[in-house]
Amino acid sequence: MQAIGPVVAWAAGKRELAKIDLSKAFHAIPVVEEQQCYYAFLDRRGQAYKYQRMPMGAMCAPKHFAVVMSKVLGDLVDNDKVNVRSYQDDIIVAGMSKGEVEARYRRVITHLRRYNFKINAKKSSMSDDIVILGYQFSPDKISIPQKKSEEIRLKLRSSCAADVVKATHQLTYAGGHGGYLQRSNRDDGITGPY
Repeated sequence: MQAIGPVVAWAAGKRELAKIDLSKAFHAIPVVEEQQCYYAFLDRRGQAYKYQRMPMGAMCAPKHFAVVMSKVLGDLVDNDKVNVRSYQDDIIVAGMSKGEVEARYRRVITHLRRYNFKINAKKSSMSDDIVILGYQFSPDKISIPQKKSEEIRLKLRSSCAADVVKATHQLTYAGGHGGYLQRSNRDDGITGPY
């Protein structure tokens, strides 16, 4: 499965952002007939069923979904392709201006609908202050939302090594500078710690 860190770092270097959230994204992916037997199950009465679309919870589903999204987004026109990233069902749209992001946002939604993806309008946003992949992106900084920050603090104090490692990784994605990074306002996308 793809790593979240590179996607967050890519978004940190962009001037304007928007987020598209897909609704029941895995279910938009058909399972080829010869593979449907691997997604079969019996109900209490012994009636057999099989998924015809990718089920949530299948061990291979996230990896397969990432491959599908790579192909779907790879079909975008070049300028859109380099300004769009995905992490599972979250799609990040970037641009140099609000107008550019709005136009690209609409084109990407139209493109996704051609592939039978449904858009979750309640979780999609073109706001200046937006939560993407669990990080708060504001015009001048990236921060960890308060609730997530509290969860990370608890994990850092945990006696479970896996929790501490996970919390450390989450801080690293946010720049490791107290959870804040300065957003780029330069055309070259270069910025430093805030």
